[in-house]
Amino acid sequence: QPIEVLLLGTFHFDDQGLDAYKPRHHFDSLDAKRQVEVDAVVQALSEFDPDLICVERRLDAQATLDERYAQYIEGDGTVDSDEIAQVAFRLAHKMNHTKVHAIDASARALQPQVEPIAWARKNGHLGRLATPLQQVQESYLVDRDRFIDRADLSTILRYMNHPKVLATGHA
Repeated sequence: QPIEVLLLGTFHFDDQGLDAYKPRHHFDSLDAKRQVEVDAVVQALSEFDPDLICVERRLDAQATLDERYAQYIEGDGTVDSDEIAQVAFRLAHKMNHTKVHAIDASARALQPQVEPIAWARKNGHLGRLATPLQQVQESYLVDRDRFIDRADLSTILRYMNHPKVLATGHA
């Protein structure tokens, strides 16, 4: 039998500024209203009855992920606000999973040592470097960012994972 896979794309709940796009709006996942929304998303995902829950973390970070999940299960009082703790750990715990799996790999091995976007930004040439598609992407990210302040989490994730939105991103 083919294996069913449910892939949920999300944004960084607790953005650390590591991506090229810097959000203008903050998603406070620990806010009481947002916690109700996170619970609703986790409940909906649990109906898929996943055997494994995987997150975007490099394989060499599995030990750290294991430690964080163990702390989450033990409820040691620290509550992380990122999407891994709020969605993946919560779902894994609800499903009685003993582990959350890291499944990311470094994708930058073939990129130049000088990051072109960072160089262009630093030297005032970002507009010249951006292709029309990158300009569309920037517009999408700004709109998504504004959307975070206006919509509930389920709506945001449904929008981000809609086939037309994904097709635009893949283009």
